[in-house]
Amino acid sequence: MNVDTLVLVLAIILMLVGVAGTVLPALPGVVLVFLTAAAYGWYEGFHQIKANYLMILAGLTLLSVLVSYASAVWGAKYFGSSKAGTWGAVIGVIAGIFFFPPLYIYWFLFRGSDR
Repeated sequence: MNVDTLVLVLAIILMLVGVAGTVLPALPGVVLVFLTAAAYGWYEGFHQIKANYLMILAGLTLLSVLVSYASAVWGAKYFGSSKAGTWGAVIGVIAGIFFFPPLYIYWFLFRGSDR
């Protein structure tokens, strides 16, 4: 097995883990799919995965992440959180981004929104 085949198999495995991460909350699914596509595109010289495709995928990834974070805040408000609880959810999501994101986004979100 040559190196190109190993890199392709690794990229496929990481993509499948990313797809699973779109359903499982502990895995950064959409971001992992994008990073894998970008890394494989860079590895193979952007012959199969073009830069235009990566720019579209980057935009969709950013949109997905923003909607995911915003939905946590909107969910807190929808289920009757107070104004302080909603702001706690906003601050919790932002703080969770800078710590271990898969776990702490949810932990800080719930800690902040229980006001």
